[in-house]
Amino acid sequence: MSRFRLAFLLGTMVSSNAFAGCDSCLQTSIESASASINSSLSSLKTTVNTNVSATETLNNTISASSSSLVGLLESQNTQMVTAIDAATNKIILSNDKLNKTIINLTDFMTNEISQAMKSEFKVDAYLRTKETLGPQSQPVSGDIAVNRAPLLQQAIVDFETKLADQLVQFKQWALLKGHKDNGQKLRRREVDKKIEELTPQLDKLTQNLLTEQEVEDLLTLIKLMVLPSPKPTDTLEGEDAAEYYRQLQKKTLAFSVLARDVLLRAPLIETKDWQIGYTKVNDIEGRTSLTEFMLSETQRKYFSPEWHLDIKTKTNTGLLREQVYQTNMTNYLLNELIEEERQTLGLLSFQ
Repeated sequence: MSRFRLAFLLGTMVSSNAFAGCDSCLQTSIESASASINSSLSSLKTTVNTNVSATETLNNTISASSSSLVGLLESQNTQMVTAIDAATNKIILSNDKLNKTIINLTDFMTNEISQAMKSEFKVDAYLRTKETLGPQSQPVSGDIAVNRAPLLQQAIVDFETKLADQLVQFKQWALLKGHKDNGQKLRRREVDKKIEELTPQLDKLTQNLLTEQEVEDLLTLIKLMVLPSPKPTDTLEGEDAAEYYRQLQKKTLAFSVLARDVLLRAPLIETKDWQIGYTKVNDIEGRTSLTEFMLSETQRKYFSPEWHLDIKTKTNTGLLREQVYQTNMTNYLLNELIEEERQTLGLLSFQ
């Protein structure tokens, strides 16, 4: 309500009171004026509340809009940052792959160049040494030695194994226990009978190669001849036991020497894939002996015209190789001689 309207109402009430001249009329006028004033104030309050509510609504709308706008901006910023990060990672990954590709390509090219240079060196070396290392410089005996080496190695292992096994059997024969006198006499008769049966086999020791059965018979014969009457060790005491064991050591050494000589003639080396070379090697069912091998590589080779003709055509390198082969064979034979000397000294020491 405006100030002019309020003044007009107050003036009206005063005028009415003045002219009315009565209290009831004045009271009625005042009440009417108060009601009008209250109505106007209520209307004003309602208007003000409406304006306040509208203002709050507007403020809320503005706040919501601001929040939405801020959220939208933040989402856009996040998406933009994510997109930039993804693009950056892709660029970095692409650069890494490109760098690795370049490195791999460089390594490959370097390896290719290196291999080409090595091949060139090999060709150059081959051309420069063709006369020295060519086919004419390689003796046929060299090929034979290379082919025979693993076969000879296996044969030596078999030889040592068989010799050790024979020594075990001899000790078992020498250390029998629990036999009575009557049993010993019976066994001695059987031993004498077996010795008489196998004695003709001794003539086979002149041969360089024996059959498996001949080797077995000779080993049995030697064992019985060296120790025909083993004593039961559980009945020996004191000096008798000491003397028997001393004699047993000497007899064991004697048996090992003789057994070794027999096994050198046993068929131990395979020859089915063996390039024979200049001389023929005797064999039994595809196997030959160490003795036969040594004869083939020494005496027979030197008496072979083919070997001398082969050596005459070789270069200095080929002759040096052949010299190495022959030196190795000489060392092998020297080792055999040293072993025989050691065994001979061992036998003499027990006399």
